Amino acid sequence: MNKVIEHIKAHVSIYIIVFVSLLLALLACFWIPKAGYDLREYYNWIDKMKTFNRSDLIKFIFGRGEYVTMLYFYLISLIGKYQILQFLPTFIFYFLTLYILVDYSKSNNVHYIHIVSAFALLFALVEYIYVIGCFRYTLAFSIFIFSLYLEYIKRIKNKKWCVFLYLLSCFVHNSAFILLMFYFINSIRIKKVKYCLIGAILLILIVPEIITVPLHLLQLDFVGNVAYKFVGYLSKWQQQSINLQYTYRIIQIFTVFGVNLYFDLKMNGKEKFCNYNGYIYPLLIFTIFSIPYYTLFMRFNDFMLLASSIKILEVLNKKDRKIKRIIILMIFLLFFITGIRIQIPVFKSMFG
Repeated sequence: MNKVIEHIKAHVSIYIIVFVSLLLALLACFWIPKAGYDLREYYNWIDKMKTFNRSDLIKFIFGRGEYVTMLYFYLISLIGKYQILQFLPTFIFYFLTLYILVDYSKSNNVHYIHIVSAFALLFALVEYIYVIGCFRYTLAFSIFIFSLYLEYIKRIKNKKWCVFLYLLSCFVHNSAFILLMFYFINSIRIKKVKYCLIGAILLILIVPEIITVPLHLLQLDFVGNVAYKFVGYLSKWQQQSINLQYTYRIIQIFTVFGVNLYFDLKMNGKEKFCNYNGYIYPLLIFTIFSIPYYTLFMRFNDFMLLASSIKILEVLNKKDRKIKRIIILMIFLLFFITGIRIQIPVFKSMFG
Protein backbone atom coordinates (compact mmCIF):
# COMPACT_ATOMS: atom_id res chain seq x y z
CA MET A 1 0.00 0.00 0.00
CA ASN A 2 2.84 2.36 0.88
CA LYS A 3 4.46 1.66 -2.47
CA VAL A 4 1.23 2.53 -4.25
CA ILE A 5 0.97 5.83 -2.32
CA GLU A 6 4.61 6.65 -3.09
CA HIS A 7 4.04 5.86 -6.78
CA ILE A 8 0.99 8.16 -6.89
CA LYS A 9 2.89 10.99 -5.18
CA ALA A 10 5.80 10.61 -7.62
CA HIS A 11 3.51 10.70 -10.65
CA VAL A 12 0.71 12.96 -9.42
CA SER A 13 1.53 15.64 -12.00
CA ILE A 14 1.10 13.16 -14.86
CA TYR A 15 -2.25 12.02 -13.44
CA ILE A 16 -3.42 15.65 -13.28
CA ILE A 17 -2.26 16.30 -16.86
CA VAL A 18 -4.10 13.19 -18.09
CA PHE A 19 -7.24 14.11 -16.12
CA VAL A 20 -7.46 17.69 -17.44
CA SER A 21 -6.69 16.60 -21.00
CA LEU A 22 -9.21 13.77 -20.80
CA LEU A 23 -11.89 16.11 -19.44
CA LEU A 24 -11.43 18.63 -22.26
CA ALA A 25 -11.29 15.83 -24.86
CA LEU A 26 -14.48 14.21 -23.56
CA LEU A 27 -16.24 17.59 -23.62
CA ALA A 28 -15.25 17.92 -27.29
CA CYS A 29 -17.11 14.69 -28.14
CA PHE A 30 -20.47 16.31 -27.34
CA TRP A 31 -20.06 19.04 -29.94
CA ILE A 32 -21.86 18.58 -33.24
CA PRO A 33 -20.29 21.12 -35.62
CA LYS A 34 -22.39 23.38 -37.81
CA ALA A 35 -21.64 24.17 -41.46
CA GLY A 36 -18.58 26.37 -41.85
CA TYR A 37 -16.36 24.55 -39.37
CA ASP A 38 -13.52 22.36 -40.64
CA LEU A 39 -14.78 19.53 -38.45
CA ARG A 40 -18.02 19.40 -40.48
CA GLU A 41 -15.88 19.04 -43.62
CA TYR A 42 -13.96 16.20 -41.96
CA TYR A 43 -17.26 14.40 -41.41
CA ASN A 44 -17.99 14.82 -45.12
CA TRP A 45 -14.60 13.34 -46.02
CA ILE A 46 -15.34 10.32 -43.84
CA ASP A 47 -18.70 9.89 -45.58
CA LYS A 48 -16.92 9.91 -48.95
CA MET A 49 -14.44 7.26 -47.77
CA LYS A 50 -17.33 4.89 -47.16
CA THR A 51 -18.42 5.11 -50.81
CA PHE A 52 -15.01 4.83 -52.51
CA ASN A 53 -13.62 1.68 -54.09
CA ARG A 54 -10.13 0.64 -53.06
CA SER A 55 -8.34 2.57 -55.83
CA ASP A 56 -10.21 5.84 -55.18
CA LEU A 57 -9.77 5.41 -51.44
CA ILE A 58 -5.98 5.08 -51.77
CA LYS A 59 -5.85 8.20 -53.97
CA PHE A 60 -8.00 10.14 -51.51
CA ILE A 61 -5.94 9.13 -48.47
CA PHE A 62 -2.48 9.65 -49.97
CA GLY A 63 -3.24 12.43 -52.45
CA ARG A 64 -3.27 15.33 -49.96
CA GLY A 65 0.11 14.60 -48.37
CA GLU A 66 -1.48 14.55 -44.90
CA TYR A 67 -1.07 10.79 -44.55
CA VAL A 68 -1.42 10.53 -40.77
CA THR A 69 -4.62 12.57 -40.64
CA MET A 70 -6.26 10.84 -43.59
CA LEU A 71 -5.46 7.38 -42.22
CA TYR A 72 -6.98 8.48 -38.92
CA PHE A 73 -10.12 9.60 -40.78
CA TYR A 74 -10.26 6.22 -42.52
CA LEU A 75 -10.04 4.45 -39.16
CA ILE A 76 -12.97 6.54 -37.87
CA SER A 77 -14.95 5.67 -41.01
CA LEU A 78 -14.54 1.99 -40.11
CA ILE A 79 -15.62 2.58 -36.50
CA GLY A 80 -18.56 4.76 -37.54
CA LYS A 81 -18.63 6.93 -34.38
CA TYR A 82 -17.92 10.45 -35.64
CA GLN A 83 -17.82 12.06 -32.18
CA ILE A 84 -14.64 10.07 -31.49
CA LEU A 85 -12.92 12.00 -34.28
CA GLN A 86 -12.16 15.12 -32.23
CA PHE A 87 -11.42 13.23 -28.99
CA LEU A 88 -7.87 12.01 -29.67
CA PRO A 89 -6.47 15.23 -31.27
CA THR A 90 -7.96 17.34 -28.44
CA PHE A 91 -6.48 15.03 -25.80
CA ILE A 92 -3.01 15.05 -27.41
CA PHE A 93 -3.03 18.83 -27.84
CA TYR A 94 -3.80 19.61 -24.20
CA PHE A 95 -1.63 16.78 -22.89
CA LEU A 96 1.46 18.04 -24.74
CA THR A 97 0.76 21.68 -23.81
CA LEU A 98 0.38 20.85 -20.13
CA TYR A 99 3.29 18.41 -20.13
CA ILE A 100 5.71 21.08 -21.39
CA LEU A 101 4.60 23.54 -18.68
CA VAL A 102 4.77 20.97 -15.86
CA ASP A 103 8.00 19.31 -16.98
CA TYR A 104 9.78 22.65 -17.36
CA SER A 105 8.51 23.81 -13.98
CA LYS A 106 9.95 20.79 -12.17
CA SER A 107 13.52 21.64 -13.11
CA ASN A 108 13.18 25.42 -12.85
CA ASN A 109 11.49 25.95 -9.47
CA VAL A 110 8.25 27.37 -10.84
CA HIS A 111 5.37 27.49 -8.36
CA TYR A 112 2.35 25.37 -9.29
CA ILE A 113 0.02 28.38 -9.17
CA HIS A 114 1.94 29.88 -12.09
CA ILE A 115 1.55 26.63 -14.06
CA VAL A 116 -2.22 26.90 -13.57
CA SER A 117 -2.15 30.60 -14.50
CA ALA A 118 -0.08 30.01 -17.66
CA PHE A 119 -2.34 27.15 -18.81
CA ALA A 120 -5.49 29.18 -18.08
CA LEU A 121 -4.06 32.04 -20.16
CA LEU A 122 -3.25 29.70 -23.06
CA PHE A 123 -6.72 28.16 -22.84
CA ALA A 124 -8.20 31.65 -23.13
CA LEU A 125 -5.96 32.74 -26.01
CA VAL A 126 -5.79 29.57 -28.14
CA GLU A 127 -9.52 29.16 -28.56
CA TYR A 128 -11.05 25.81 -27.66
CA ILE A 129 -13.27 25.93 -30.75
CA TYR A 130 -10.17 25.88 -33.01
CA VAL A 131 -8.53 23.08 -31.05
CA ILE A 132 -11.65 20.97 -31.72
CA GLY A 133 -13.03 22.33 -34.99
CA CYS A 134 -9.70 22.77 -36.85
CA PHE A 135 -7.71 20.12 -35.03
CA ARG A 136 -5.37 19.24 -37.92
CA TYR A 137 -3.25 22.36 -37.58
CA THR A 138 -3.48 22.66 -33.77
CA LEU A 139 -2.45 19.01 -33.38
CA ALA A 140 0.43 19.41 -35.84
CA PHE A 141 1.64 22.57 -34.11
CA SER A 142 1.49 21.02 -30.62
CA ILE A 143 3.56 18.03 -31.79
CA PHE A 144 6.12 20.32 -33.45
CA ILE A 145 6.44 22.52 -30.34
CA PHE A 146 6.83 19.44 -28.15
CA SER A 147 9.71 18.32 -30.37
CA LEU A 148 11.30 21.79 -30.21
CA TYR A 149 11.05 21.60 -26.43
CA LEU A 150 12.76 18.20 -26.34
CA GLU A 151 15.58 19.29 -28.65
CA TYR A 152 16.29 22.90 -27.69
CA ILE A 153 15.26 23.20 -24.04
CA LYS A 154 15.28 19.72 -22.53
CA ARG A 155 18.18 18.83 -24.85
CA ILE A 156 17.59 15.10 -25.10
CA LYS A 157 20.47 13.07 -26.52
CA ASN A 158 18.45 10.94 -28.94
CA LYS A 159 17.56 13.50 -31.63
CA LYS A 160 15.98 10.82 -33.82
CA TRP A 161 12.75 11.15 -31.84
CA CYS A 162 12.71 14.87 -32.55
CA VAL A 163 13.18 14.31 -36.28
CA PHE A 164 10.37 11.73 -36.23
CA LEU A 165 8.02 14.17 -34.48
CA TYR A 166 8.88 17.03 -36.86
CA LEU A 167 8.01 14.84 -39.86
CA LEU A 168 4.93 13.44 -38.13
CA SER A 169 3.54 16.94 -37.62
CA CYS A 170 4.03 17.71 -41.34
CA PHE A 171 1.95 14.67 -42.29
CA VAL A 172 -0.77 15.72 -39.85
CA HIS A 173 -1.12 19.14 -41.50
CA ASN A 174 0.86 20.60 -44.39
CA SER A 175 1.28 24.00 -42.70
CA ALA A 176 3.91 22.35 -40.47
CA PHE A 177 6.21 22.31 -43.51
CA ILE A 178 6.59 26.06 -42.95
CA LEU A 179 7.75 25.29 -39.40
CA LEU A 180 10.13 22.67 -40.76
CA MET A 181 11.51 25.17 -43.26
CA PHE A 182 12.37 27.59 -40.43
CA TYR A 183 13.92 24.68 -38.51
CA PHE A 184 16.31 23.99 -41.40
CA ILE A 185 17.10 27.70 -41.71
CA ASN A 186 17.93 27.82 -37.99
CA SER A 187 20.34 24.90 -38.45
CA ILE A 188 22.40 26.88 -41.01
CA ARG A 189 25.60 28.15 -39.40
CA ILE A 190 26.48 30.80 -42.01
CA LYS A 191 24.59 33.88 -40.81
CA LYS A 192 24.54 35.66 -44.19
CA VAL A 193 22.86 32.67 -45.85
CA LYS A 194 20.39 32.41 -42.98
CA TYR A 195 19.45 36.09 -43.12
CA CYS A 196 19.11 35.99 -46.93
CA LEU A 197 16.69 33.05 -46.73
CA ILE A 198 14.61 34.74 -44.02
CA GLY A 199 14.58 37.94 -46.09
CA ALA A 200 13.42 35.98 -49.15
CA ILE A 201 10.52 34.45 -47.20
CA LEU A 202 9.44 37.86 -45.91
CA LEU A 203 9.65 39.24 -49.46
CA ILE A 204 7.26 36.48 -50.61
CA LEU A 205 4.73 37.71 -48.02
CA ILE A 206 5.06 41.25 -49.37
CA VAL A 207 4.96 40.20 -53.06
CA PRO A 208 3.29 36.74 -53.07
CA GLU A 209 3.27 36.54 -56.89
CA ILE A 210 6.99 35.69 -56.70
CA ILE A 211 6.06 32.18 -55.60
CA THR A 212 2.35 31.70 -56.34
CA VAL A 213 2.83 31.75 -60.14
CA PRO A 214 5.68 29.16 -60.23
CA LEU A 215 3.89 26.92 -57.72
CA HIS A 216 0.81 26.80 -59.95
CA LEU A 217 2.95 25.13 -62.60
CA LEU A 218 3.91 22.17 -60.37
CA GLN A 219 2.32 18.89 -61.40
CA LEU A 220 3.61 16.37 -58.82
CA ASP A 221 0.75 15.15 -56.59
CA PHE A 222 2.37 15.57 -53.18
CA VAL A 223 4.31 18.76 -53.97
CA GLY A 224 1.28 20.10 -55.80
CA ASN A 225 -0.97 19.68 -52.78
CA VAL A 226 1.53 21.33 -50.43
CA ALA A 227 2.00 24.11 -52.96
CA TYR A 228 -1.77 24.53 -53.27
CA LYS A 229 -1.94 25.02 -49.50
CA PHE A 230 0.67 27.82 -49.60
CA VAL A 231 -0.90 29.47 -52.63
CA GLY A 232 -4.24 29.40 -50.81
CA TYR A 233 -2.71 31.09 -47.77
CA LEU A 234 -1.34 33.91 -49.93
CA SER A 235 -4.42 34.39 -52.12
CA LYS A 236 -6.15 37.77 -52.12
CA TRP A 237 -9.39 36.23 -50.85
CA GLN A 238 -7.50 35.38 -47.64
CA GLN A 239 -6.88 39.06 -46.96
CA GLN A 240 -8.96 40.24 -44.00
CA SER A 241 -10.49 43.62 -43.32
CA ILE A 242 -9.49 44.88 -39.90
CA ASN A 243 -12.25 44.34 -37.33
CA LEU A 244 -12.23 44.39 -33.52
CA GLN A 245 -11.47 40.67 -33.03
CA TYR A 246 -8.73 40.69 -35.66
CA THR A 247 -7.22 43.78 -34.03
CA TYR A 248 -7.20 41.83 -30.75
CA ARG A 249 -5.23 39.06 -32.49
CA ILE A 250 -2.74 41.60 -33.84
CA ILE A 251 -2.28 42.99 -30.32
CA GLN A 252 -1.65 39.42 -29.14
CA ILE A 253 1.27 38.83 -31.51
CA PHE A 254 2.96 42.12 -30.60
CA THR A 255 2.47 41.32 -26.91
CA VAL A 256 4.03 37.89 -27.47
CA PHE A 257 6.95 39.65 -29.16
CA GLY A 258 7.25 41.92 -26.11
CA VAL A 259 7.12 38.98 -23.67
CA ASN A 260 9.94 37.26 -25.57
CA LEU A 261 12.09 40.40 -25.56
CA TYR A 262 11.36 41.09 -21.89
CA PHE A 263 12.31 37.56 -20.87
CA ASP A 264 15.49 37.46 -22.97
CA LEU A 265 16.79 40.96 -22.19
CA LYS A 266 15.52 41.65 -18.67
CA MET A 267 15.50 38.13 -17.22
CA ASN A 268 18.74 36.81 -18.74
CA GLY A 269 16.88 34.24 -20.81
CA LYS A 270 19.02 34.91 -23.89
CA GLU A 271 21.74 32.40 -23.01
CA LYS A 272 19.35 29.79 -21.60
CA PHE A 273 17.18 29.80 -24.73
CA CYS A 274 19.87 30.55 -27.32
CA ASN A 275 19.03 27.80 -29.85
CA TYR A 276 15.30 28.06 -29.17
CA ASN A 277 15.39 31.82 -29.79
CA GLY A 278 17.22 31.23 -33.07
CA TYR A 279 14.09 29.44 -34.20
CA ILE A 280 11.41 31.55 -32.49
CA TYR A 281 12.36 35.11 -33.50
CA PRO A 282 12.43 34.61 -37.30
CA LEU A 283 9.05 32.87 -37.03
CA LEU A 284 7.73 35.73 -34.89
CA ILE A 285 8.72 38.22 -37.58
CA PHE A 286 7.18 35.93 -40.23
CA THR A 287 3.90 35.88 -38.27
CA ILE A 288 3.85 39.68 -38.02
CA PHE A 289 4.45 39.99 -41.77
CA SER A 290 1.60 37.51 -42.38
CA ILE A 291 -1.02 39.84 -40.81
CA PRO A 292 -2.59 40.68 -44.21
CA TYR A 293 -3.37 36.97 -44.77
CA TYR A 294 -6.16 35.91 -42.42
CA THR A 295 -5.76 32.10 -42.18
CA LEU A 296 -1.97 32.17 -42.24
CA PHE A 297 -1.79 34.80 -39.51
CA MET A 298 -4.48 33.27 -37.28
CA ARG A 299 -2.80 29.87 -37.31
CA PHE A 300 0.75 31.04 -36.77
CA ASN A 301 -0.37 33.45 -34.10
CA ASP A 302 -1.66 30.39 -32.21
CA PHE A 303 1.70 28.68 -32.79
CA MET A 304 3.59 31.63 -31.34
CA LEU A 305 1.32 31.71 -28.27
CA LEU A 306 2.05 28.03 -27.63
CA ALA A 307 5.75 28.36 -28.44
CA SER A 308 6.05 31.24 -25.95
CA SER A 309 4.27 29.36 -23.14
CA ILE A 310 7.48 28.67 -21.20
CA LYS A 311 8.51 32.31 -21.32
CA ILE A 312 5.04 33.36 -20.20
CA LEU A 313 5.46 30.89 -17.33
CA GLU A 314 8.83 32.41 -16.37
CA VAL A 315 7.48 35.97 -16.50
CA LEU A 316 4.57 35.00 -14.24
CA ASN A 317 6.99 33.30 -11.84
CA LYS A 318 9.48 36.20 -11.70
CA LYS A 319 9.75 37.99 -8.35
CA ASP A 320 9.92 41.56 -9.56
CA ARG A 321 9.29 44.98 -8.11
CA LYS A 322 5.71 45.31 -6.93
CA ILE A 323 4.60 47.97 -9.44
CA LYS A 324 6.16 46.18 -12.43
CA ARG A 325 4.69 42.85 -11.33
CA ILE A 326 1.20 44.37 -10.96
CA ILE A 327 1.42 45.83 -14.48
CA ILE A 328 2.48 42.46 -15.95
CA LEU A 329 -0.26 40.58 -14.11
CA MET A 330 -2.87 43.16 -15.17
CA ILE A 331 -1.87 42.75 -18.84
CA PHE A 332 -2.12 38.94 -18.58
CA LEU A 333 -5.42 39.20 -16.69
CA LEU A 334 -6.85 41.51 -19.37
CA PHE A 335 -5.92 39.01 -22.08
CA PHE A 336 -7.40 36.15 -20.05
CA ILE A 337 -10.73 37.95 -19.48
CA THR A 338 -10.95 39.02 -23.14
CA GLY A 339 -10.11 35.53 -24.39
CA ILE A 340 -12.73 33.89 -22.18
CA ARG A 341 -15.31 36.57 -23.06
CA ILE A 342 -14.82 35.90 -26.78
CA GLN A 343 -15.35 32.17 -26.22
CA ILE A 344 -18.55 32.41 -24.10
CA PRO A 345 -20.89 32.72 -27.14
CA VAL A 346 -18.99 29.85 -28.76
CA PHE A 347 -19.51 27.61 -25.73
CA LYS A 348 -23.20 28.53 -25.70
CA SER A 349 -23.57 27.54 -29.36
CA MET A 350 -21.60 24.35 -28.80
CA PHE A 351 -23.32 23.06 -25.70
CA GLY A 352 -26.27 25.38 -25.16
